[in-house]
Formats: sequence, structure tokens, C-alpha cells
Amino acid sequence: MAPPALQRQVLLPALVVTSVGLASLALGLNYLQHRFPHEDAYILFRYARNLADGYGIAFNPGGPPAEGATDFLWMVTLAALNALGLDVAVAAVVANALGAALCTGLLLSAVPLRELEPRRHWHLLLAPGVLLVTAAATAAYVGFSSMFYGGVALLTYRLFTARSERVRRLVPVAGLLLALVRPDGVVIGVGMTLLALVRAPPGQRGRFVRVMGVCALVGAGYFVWRATYFGELLPLPLYVKSHAPSPLPGLGENLAWLCQLAAPLVVFLAATLLFLSREGLTDVRPYLLGLAPFALHVALLSLGVPSQNIAMRFQAPALLALLLALQLLLAGPTSAPGGGSARVAFLVALVCACLPQVWLLRDTLVRAPFDPYMDRFSFALGRRLDRGTVVALTEAGRLPFWTEAQVVDLVGLNTRETARKPPTADFLRELAPDLVMFHHDWTLDVSGVRSGPGQDVVAVTGPLRDLVLPQYRPLLTASGKSYDELAVDHVKLAPLVATEFLSQMREAYDVYLVRYLRGYAHVYGVKKGLARREDIPRLLQEAHERGPSSYFALSRSAPPPPQP
Repeated sequence: MAPPALQRQVLLPALVVTSVGLASLALGLNYLQHRFPHEDAYILFRYARNLADGYGIAFNPGGPPAEGATDFLWMVTLAALNALGLDVAVAAVVANALGAALCTGLLLSAVPLRELEPRRHWHLLLAPGVLLVTAAATAAYVGFSSMFYGGVALLTYRLFTARSERVRRLVPVAGLLLALVRPDGVVIGVGMTLLALVRAPPGQRGRFVRVMGVCALVGAGYFVWRATYFGELLPLPLYVKSHAPSPLPGLGENLAWLCQLAAPLVVFLAATLLFLSREGLTDVRPYLLGLAPFALHVALLSLGVPSQNIAMRFQAPALLALLLALQLLLAGPTSAPGGGSARVAFLVALVCACLPQVWLLRDTLVRAPFDPYMDRFSFALGRRLDRGTVVALTEAGRLPFWTEAQVVDLVGLNTRETARKPPTADFLRELAPDLVMFHHDWTLDVSGVRSGPGQDVVAVTGPLRDLVLPQYRPLLTASGKSYDELAVDHVKLAPLVATEFLSQMREAYDVYLVRYLRGYAHVYGVKKGLARREDIPRLLQEAHERGPSSYFALSRSAPPPPQP
């Protein structure tokens, strides 16, 4: 039998880390067994698969480079796993499970294992147990990089709070990795690096500055490379999300995150501080100071359009940092709970603080509206479109994932021409797409469309522009103006431009309204010259009526007959 010290310091933490990693893996795979990855997660999956197949960082196989995949190291990791033979969606589950294991190890590193009394062993399970139900984990289960990204953010935070100056010198390295995972990670990375520089003893700052200089050179080299490779200074989604009708488009989302998820943890954190001695407050001061870059990161999110912020995934680093600070307070040598009843009270309080995240997980994974038609249709259609087919759309996830067709994203997240400037009907006319697909974002009045059994696909006989709501009709003729002049975001304008194009070209396209979730939200325009165009309305209707209802079931199903 292993000595008690070995069990306490090595075996027990290793068991907890492994268990959380395997639990995250199981939950992610279980999700793929019953549902599909999120729409936007498919976008990065396509980039990763193209990179693994040798096409470079491109949205279209054989097409020009495009930086629509902002999570650079996440994409490279998925591409590497895919090249080794792992399905790209499964690769995302595996990488996030590794991120969950890393987070768990970092959470346990805040616990003084040598000094931990047997009666406090339950503390080891507190934060790791909560980790699996956080909003960060929820976003990871549906395919996003939140736990992978959060793990690197938490590593940067933990290095900053280390007692050893030699360990703290690694903060710039971790900050660089964080910036390479996601571009907004540079805010946390630089902020933590500057704080670590201030915290360094005067005699040690020279060495720290040298590490900073090396990391800065590497970061600058990466920036120059990506600017040369892509021909853009910033990732395309940053251009898209900077165009908004209000100066602080993400403020409401931040306030919702603060009130629903962060506030209970912040209140609990403040309450535990009241129990600490002066010595205890000194011990936790670096942890409190290290929360500042995360707060700045959240504040700056107010400046961008928070589109597809599933389970508040953009705020995941701050949430995990709060969890680490709580782990220190509850399990450290100066932790607040003393007697048994006090420990139980703190445990109950922590559980109550995390209940909103449990509800969010349930709402996202179980109770969220589920309509598998788009996944089924995209799979069936994908094998029928060759690389010479041109598709213009606003939902660039599921449909492009299953095909090698040349796809133009009208929203601009993956297409350079539409990222900075609004698309126009002339642009679409020159493109001459074989298939147009968009979510009209309720700019169309479809309340008068007759529906009934077997009428999930309805042909539009008149000009599509006749369905545009009055408040949006001026935008139909706003061609040539910028997003700032129009005071409208990409998600609203792109479908209106597509609507005008299909109205002008009504003789060349068959147009269909398709039911999705709560109404006829999708519009398809099928060029009359497209081979086997009559298959598309049939496939759309069949996708509503039957077919696989999960990612794994779809992946295992027989592919449709090849195009003659």
C-alpha cells in the first residue's frame, strides 16, 4: 500500500484529474451520440479538415487562404488529430477533455496537498466537480474550444500566482500561447505579463524582460506571417463583429453573463474573504490581482457584436479564473471553513452559486430547440455538389461541412470580400451562385405562408422582396454604402441583399421557403441550370421527415448516390 503522503500528494490528485478528463470525454461523446455540433463549430471543423488534407488554412478546398478560424492553435490541434485518423468532431471532444484535465490539475495545484488534513480531502473534489457543469464545459460539449482555451488561460493565471520567481517567468510564454489560441486572448496574456513584471523583484526583472522580449518577437513574427499569408491584418470575424448599430453592442451580453453566472461566484468569493485573517488576505492577494486582466477582457467584449456566444463561451476564461480563486479560498491553508457545520454551509453555498450554470447546461444540451433537418439535408446534398459548384449563404457551418463546393459566406466570417464591405446584388450577380441559402433573420414576413402536413418546403412564386417587412425595405436599395453608414449588422443585411438578388433574378432561380424551428426561417434559391435541381426540394422535405438524428448516426449512415 502506498504511503499516505504519496496517496495525498500524487495518487489522489492524479485520480481526480483523470476522472474529470474521462468524464468530460464521455459527456462530449454522449452529446454527439444524441445531437449535432453547433452550427458555428462546424466552421472551424471545415478549416481543420482542409488543413489536415493539405489545402492550407482555407475555407474552400483549393481556394485562397482565409482566416475565419480565429482559434489558431485549436484549429491546428484538431487538424493534427484529424490527420492521425480521428474524426474532427471527436477530435474536438478529445482536445476539450484534455483542457478539462488541465483545468482540474491547475485547480488542484491551488491546494496545499502536503498540509491537507484527511478531513479536508473533500475539498479536492469541489472545484473539479463544478468544472464539468460550468458554462465553459457546456460550450465545449457542443464543439467549441472553450475548455481548451480556458485551460491555457487558467495556466497563465496559475503561473502568475506561483510563489517561485522562476515559475512566474513562464507567464509571457503562456500568454503567447493564449493569444495563439484565440486573438482576444492577447488581452489576458499581455495583462498578466505586465502584472508579473511589476510583481517581479527588481533584481529579477532583467531576466523576465528577456523572456518577454523573446515572446514578443515570436508574437510579432506570427503576426507578420499571418498578415502576409492571409492578406489581412486581423481575422475576418473581428472585422465582422466590429460593425454594429450601437457603440457597445456586447454590453447587454456581458451584463447577462455577470448577473446570471458570475455574480453568484463573485458574491461567494467576497463572503469567503470576510473569514480570512490578515495573513490569509496577504496569501490570496496575487490571486485577486490576477483577476484584473480577466475583468478587462470581459469589459472589452462589450465593444464587439457577441454573435454565437453559446453558453457565454467568450467569457469562459474569467469564469474559470473565479473558480480557481474560490478553490484557493476553500481548500488553502488559510481557508475559511473551520468546523464541520461551517464546511457544510460553505459547500451548500458553492452549490447554490453554481446552480445557474447547471440550468444553462440543461437548457443548452437538453432543452434547446432541436431540429435536425439542416444536418440531414446538408449531408444528403453535400455529396451531390462537386467542387465546381458555387454556393452563397449566410449559415456557413453545417452545409459547407459536408461538401467540397466553393462556398461564399455573405456574412463575411469566412469570405474576405464580404467581411469589410456589405455584399451587393451586383456582387452576387457576378458570382452567379448555383445555390443561395440564407436565414432571413425575420426580415421577411412569412406569417401568411400556408403550412400543413408535408409542407415544410414551400415554393415562392412572386418576387421575394414582397415579403420584406416595411422597416427593412430601405436597405434593399442601399447598395454601395458601408456598414457604418447603414447602421446595421452583417446578419441582418446579408439576407436582405440575397433577397433582392433572388427578386431581380427570379427567372433564373427556383425559390423555396423552408421550415426551421419556429417558422419558415430558411430561404433557398436553386439555379435552374443546376444539374438535378429537382432533387433539392425533395431532399429538403425528406430531411424534415426522416433520417439520422445525431452526428454519429449521420456519420455512420450510407452516403447518398454519387452525382452522375
